[in-house]
Amino acid sequence: MLTNRKLLSTQIGFFKVFIAFHFTYFLFFCLSYINRNYLNGEMFPSEWGRVIGQFMAFLWGTHQILNLLSLIFLIVWFYRSNKNVKALHAAKGIHPFWLFTFWIVPFMEIIFPVLFLRRYVSVMEKEFKVDRKKYSNKYWLILVLGIIGYLLGVFPFVGPYFAQVLRAHEYLVVFGALMWIKPVFLIGYCALWLILFRELQKIDQQLIAKHTHESYLNESVLIDD
Repeated sequence: MLTNRKLLSTQIGFFKVFIAFHFTYFLFFCLSYINRNYLNGEMFPSEWGRVIGQFMAFLWGTHQILNLLSLIFLIVWFYRSNKNVKALHAAKGIHPFWLFTFWIVPFMEIIFPVLFLRRYVSVMEKEFKVDRKKYSNKYWLILVLGIIGYLLGVFPFVGPYFAQVLRAHEYLVVFGALMWIKPVFLIGYCALWLILFRELQKIDQQLIAKHTHESYLNESVLIDD
């Protein structure tokens, strides 16, 4: 099985890919927008327009597959880290039910990872010095951005209801602004997770080093090898 350290490295790789994806998707979105609106005509030949559309569809499909894989690795890391927390301090762990089903409950896929990491860092603070304030700032920022991103994601489904109370021009302005904001917002959101997981790597390395050098913990306590 993947070790905790490898799981963290894998997630960092996923977030790098997601940042590249959102940047590329935004670039091609800009090209598509220019193609539709440049001088009320087409800036590129129609064949180019079709290629741009097909490539954007390919990017989106690939992103969904990678997003699912990232979720699977994240759930495994949650499970193994939860076992480590219980082994270290006999603390009451999170029930496995929530570790494996949080992603299907509305809003929980945004809230649960942040709450889990907050709890994990607070337990690790008992092992060695951890700057909780530095992490708490990231927790809350990620949580706020995650909720905003969730609302941006559901807007296309509730948009028609807003269209009934807004004039057509106002609705198009709001919808168009969200289409431009969302990719940039997601780049920042993934970058924050990337920074946080790099910090978790440092905590994990400290934990394993402490585990290795203290004789009262035998090699079967922590799930890493």
